[in-house]
Formats: sequence, structure tokens, C-alpha cells
Amino acid sequence: MKRVLEMLETRKEWVQSYDSETKELLVAGDAVVSMSWIGRAMWARNERPSIVYVYLKEDYTRWMDNVAVVNCAPKLGNANASVNLIRAPQNAAMNINYARHSNGNNGSDAFIEPALGTAPETNPPEDAPAPEFNPTCSLAAAALVDRVWTKLIN
Repeated sequence: MKRVLEMLETRKEWVQSYDSETKELLVAGDAVVSMSWIGRAMWARNERPSIVYVYLKEDYTRWMDNVAVVNCAPKLGNANASVNLIRAPQNAAMNINYARHSNGNNGSDAFIEPALGTAPETNPPEDAPAPEFNPTCSLAAAALVDRVWTKLIN
């Protein structure tokens, strides 16, 4: 990780921000390239149509949000009811339409805004590589990454 930090430090002068909230930088024209969450990228493109969303040819990471309830929740019934409320098709669609994310709730398709079905952010091109879900790091590895980022940013 020392070599990774050294490499990142040599590129620091070219980086506008080490933040995942890049929409404002893109819309203002302060950044010309960004790694962005698809929802934020779509909001930016809607505000500044000259922005183009692209997929890396080498690979890209797929992710998904999850909702879980710990089995020792003091009010397990209420917790499960909340999860069911979030998962209800119309409610899931409201979240998806707002956040501008891909849809993982098949029952909500009828309630999704049509623009999401054709947006480049939610539709990889035919020649894009298969997305990869990155495995979870060990706690020790996560702590090391956190130390590297903290040193880089400070």
C-alpha cells in the first residue's frame, strides 16, 4: 500500500476532488472526468446535456443497496414491516425514480420513469465487459485503505 500511496501522491496535482459527490463539479465544468454514482451522473447530465456517461472497456464495478434487519432487533416485527414497506413495488419505484439508480425490484417496473429505461447510466453498451461485484475486504484491509486515504487527503 506504500507504493499505492506514493503513486496517488504523484497524481494529486491533477485531481480536483477525492469525493464521490461530483455532480456539482461536473455541472460547473470544474471537472472534465469523474467516477460517479450513476444517479449523480444522471442528475449532472440532465443539468448539463454535454456530459457523456461512458463505461470503462477494461471492467467496471456493479453494486447494489441492501436492506437488512438484525435478528436481535428489539421490535423485530416493526423492523420487518419497514423493510416490506421499502420493498413494495410502488415505494421501491419512488426511491429508484428519485435516486436514478438501476432497478432491482422486478415488481416495480411498471412504476419506473421511462427515461431510466434508456439512460446510458443504467444501460451498459453491448460491448461492455460483465460487471464485477467486488468482494468485501477484511477489517484489517479496510483499515489499511482508510489510513492510505486519510494520509492522501490530509
